[in-house]
Amino acid sequence: MRSRTHLLRLAALVGAGALVVHRLRYLAGYGADSGEALGRHGHGYLWIVLVVTVAALCLAGASVAYALARASGTGQSTEPPPRSFTALWWRASAALAALYVVQESLEGMLAPGHAGGLAGVVGHGGWTAFVLALAVGALIALLVRGAHAAVVRAAGRPGQPPSRRPVSATARPAPVRWALASLLARHLAGRSPPLPSR
Repeated sequence: MRSRTHLLRLAALVGAGALVVHRLRYLAGYGADSGEALGRHGHGYLWIVLVVTVAALCLAGASVAYALARASGTGQSTEPPPRSFTALWWRASAALAALYVVQESLEGMLAPGHAGGLAGVVGHGGWTAFVLALAVGALIALLVRGAHAAVVRAAGRPGQPPSRRPVSATARPAPVRWALASLLARHLAGRSPPLPSR
């Protein structure tokens, strides 16, 4: 089973990759006029997607830093190994291509000025998105494998000893209050209060 931090990193990278594929597709299809074409085709919402993706990338970076800190302190990696480079590459590329097709199809149905159907997906250089998805998918696979290699490397080198002692498997007995016990043993505790009269 994949860890949550692994899935968070992968989701953040695929989200950022989808934005990159979309932007590069418009650059390939429209060249210097890509910004104007993006505006004409109803892409005004992309700034919200960019903000969410940047936040997810920050969380993913924090999860890598946390995993590195845990690995360097304990000498063990808690990360499960990622899939092979080829499997990650194909899955990331397929996810990017699927996201592109869904995004362009929805824009074709909802955004004024955007071509619908197959023309909206592959027209005006849209076919380049599939080639770009392969390239960006390879980059995502490299980043995921690199993050895992960094965590494993940090776990393999001797780090600082853990800041807290490991918890013992056996419970410790409660501390004995020797001062009270010694008073009772020497009969110095005094007398108990008298019983109430009836």
